[in-house]
Amino acid sequence: GGIGKTTLVEEIARLAKEGKLFDAIAMVTVKQTPNIKKIQGEIADQLGLKFEGGKGSNYGLIDSSKVRDEKKVLLVFDDVW
Repeated sequence: GGIGKTTLVEEIARLAKEGKLFDAIAMVTVKQTPNIKKIQGEIADQLGLKFEGGKGSNYGLIDSSKVRDEKKVLLVFDDVW
């Protein structure tokens, strides 16, 4: 840690957004003990999607109609263990 990996990836994501290289960009922090439902919710929020955090077969269901409309999506996962 502490060598600027997060800063570097934030700058890359910013440049990608400015350059319109992707239709949508989402960046989330995973951490050592990840909360998958929280991560999915953050991605959905950043992409403007509806996230259903239900149980069983509906667990993590995201309205995918908007995802289909987006041509290129950049997902950045930071602090992955």
